[in-house]
Amino acid sequence: MRFNKRQKAVLLAGTLAALVIGIYPPWILSGSLEENYAPVQVSLGYGLIFVPPIADAEKIKKVGFTHDSILEAVLASKEGVSLDTARLGTEWITLIVVVIGLLLYLNDE
Repeated sequence: MRFNKRQKAVLLAGTLAALVIGIYPPWILSGSLEENYAPVQVSLGYGLIFVPPIADAEKIKKVGFTHDSILEAVLASKEGVSLDTARLGTEWITLIVVVIGLLLYLNDE
């Protein structure tokens, strides 16, 4: 299959978007509550893959998490910061579907 100029531009933009998504992924803080041992995940927003964000109460509140008692329990459990693989996978799958759709739509044949 040969790509026309518009398809090549879409493919390049999609590749660059995938790189940005991979270099600047979403992060979560995982922990549990002592009362009922329920697992809790708090979004830490986006950060560079080389420098994971630090779990800081003030930063988490800026992202929009407002439950102070739950936040304190999660920070105290120290289970850790990790990639939000569900959100990252959703972003990549969405990007792939959009790029494939645009490539098919812009096909001249």
